[in-house]
Amino acid sequence: MQGSTHGRKTFHHPEVGDLTLGYQSMKLEGTPGHCLIAYFAEPGTPEYDTLVLLDLLASEASSNGAAPAGGPPQTTRSGSPAP
Repeated sequence: MQGSTHGRKTFHHPEVGDLTLGYQSMKLEGTPGHCLIAYFAEPGTPEYDTLVLLDLLASEASSNGAAPAGGPPQTTRSGSPAP
C-alpha cells in the first residue's frame, strides 16, 4: 500500500457542511492491494458532535420511512415512490 496510513481528510456533507475527520488505513492480510480505512472524530470536538447529529438524523429518517440525509429516495417493491 502506498501513501499515508493516517491523517485528516475534509468532506462536504449536504446537510451539515464541511467536516474534517481523522483516518487510519490498515492492510487486509490475504487480500493484496486492499486496505480498510476507518474515519473517526475525537469525543468532545465539533466534528464528533456533527457525527452524532448525522447518526440521529439517519435514525429518525429510517424510523419514519424517509431517506437518510443525502441518501436516495426510498421506493416500494414495485419501484414507485414510497408513501
